[in-house]
Order: sequence, then structure tokens, then C-alpha cells
Amino acid sequence: MKRIVLDASALMIFFENRPGVEKVEELIRLAVEGKRQLLMSVVNWGEVYYSTWRTKGPGVARKVIEDIAQLPLEIVDADSN
Repeated sequence: MKRIVLDASALMIFFENRPGVEKVEELIRLAVEGKRQLLMSVVNWGEVYYSTWRTKGPGVARKVIEDIAQLPLEIVDADSN
């Protein structure tokens, strides 16, 4: 199965419905279907949390983290192979 590594900007595009959201949605769909494995570094996960917290507040940041947990996305250590 093909692995795809998402960075913080991909999830920000997804959650903020910015240009390029269709591509991220397609990758998520493929992961749900078992055709792709989606990965994200814990560092990028933290960047999504911090960026959201800084611009929209802690409540929204917590909601985004809860939403990320529902995605077919594996959070990995920054030094994982």
C-alpha cells in the first residue's frame, strides 16, 4: 500500500476548506478505502494544534485535535522510518 505523509498545511487546508481541499479529501477517501496509508509527524500535529490555538483559541484547537483523531491518519514520531 502506498504511504502518504501529510504535513500541517494539508490538514489546515482540509479543516479551513481552503484551495486544494479536494486533493486532501481524495487522500482521506483513499485511506478510508484501504488504498493509501496516511501518516503525519507528531511535530506537524503539534503545529496544527498550535496554529489553530493561536488564531482561533483553545476551544477550536481542541475540536480540531478531536477531529484529527477521527481521520484515517497515523501520527508518528518525528524520527520514525
